[in-house]
Amino acid sequence: MTTTQQTFAAFSVPAYRLLWIGLTVNFAALWVSFVVRGYLAFQLTESVTALAGLQLSFGVPMLLFSLYGGMLADRLPRRRVLVVTMAVLSASFAAQAAVVIVDVVEYWMLFATGVVEGVVVAALFPTRMAVMAQLVDEDQVGNAVALGQVSFNLARIVLPTVAGAMIAVELVGVGGTMALVAALYLSAALVYGRLPPMRPDGARGPRVSPLTEIAEGMRYVRREPALMYVIALTLAVTSTLMPYFGFIPAVVDDVFDGGSVKLGLMTSAIAVGALGASFVGARIAQHPGALRARMFAAYGFASALVAFALAPTYGIALAAGVALGAGEVSFISLNQSLSTRLSAAEYRGRVQSILSLAFAAFGIISLPVGVAADLFGIRETLLVQGLLGLVTISVAELYGRRIRAAESARATFELTARADALEDGLEDVTPI
Repeated sequence: MTTTQQTFAAFSVPAYRLLWIGLTVNFAALWVSFVVRGYLAFQLTESVTALAGLQLSFGVPMLLFSLYGGMLADRLPRRRVLVVTMAVLSASFAAQAAVVIVDVVEYWMLFATGVVEGVVVAALFPTRMAVMAQLVDEDQVGNAVALGQVSFNLARIVLPTVAGAMIAVELVGVGGTMALVAALYLSAALVYGRLPPMRPDGARGPRVSPLTEIAEGMRYVRREPALMYVIALTLAVTSTLMPYFGFIPAVVDDVFDGGSVKLGLMTSAIAVGALGASFVGARIAQHPGALRARMFAAYGFASALVAFALAPTYGIALAAGVALGAGEVSFISLNQSLSTRLSAAEYRGRVQSILSLAFAAFGIISLPVGVAADLFGIRETLLVQGLLGLVTISVAELYGRRIRAAESARATFELTARADALEDGLEDVTPI
């Protein structure tokens, strides 16, 4: 198989190609919404704390409902979950566009819709990950998940700039840009609606209560050393490094005396590094060394944040920004691919929901990080984050060695490979 074929292996499946188109539209809506809602919140309040409040409005319900969302991903028809969540998000932004256009918008409305969207995404995230794995063969699962990151980062490069330009056009403005978000989410719902029907994986026993299913998922993870290690390293990274992105505007403005042009360049530099890393992740996601590569990506992410905090000039900060984006997305891409590959099919939604708890938590952690930046300086705060990241990653690595996570992962991959070989052999048998 050529390098190009390895990188785009999952695209050989027509249903996955359709899903990828839906993902691209979905992520386009996400990035436009990120820009327009943050812009509107600051215009209404002129408060950085208000921006942190929006992250809290989204992060807290996602934290509270993620385990329930994972249970739904393993219980309900997955196409239906995708379509319904996109429709709810579309309705939410249509309502926000309406109150902006008629000029009755208030900050609490943004906060309230953030809560609704946090609940919705708690079901969307694990379902989307489980669907990626369900549509392709087991030997393409890692590649399918990593290609989802390519879609995410393609949108990340282009759409924030597009959103900023639309807001600046008087005839479009904030209301029109929010209406675009609603239309994009509705379009994603229509694309997802064309996917084949997808029941949850695996044979299901008698229907049990939702709490029982959640508890079963948590017990399953505790029995799997490789998954425990994946979760430990995820917590190490998200609790120390992930909040950096929300503070890039402060770095550009306070440290380098930059304006919107320098901020745009820095955002693009991070996005370019992220996109390049997502292609690399797609190529190596199925490789036996992916677990070790994820560790190096985590260390690279932390080291890049240290370099970014210490950068003496804007040019060096730009280069560090490329490395930041590459380290961040290399880790996320390999992390999601590995967690999906290491999970039994019938538990994939619940495993992803446990991982999403860590990603929800970083929105909450952003608030004390912001307070620390106001007290001690943004450069100093980012430096401490990077150094803490190096320490917590090392602790997670020691934990992984103690529970023999690498051996557990190899056993899981070998078992999957034997099952695939057996299945292929049975398919090749000609009935007499």
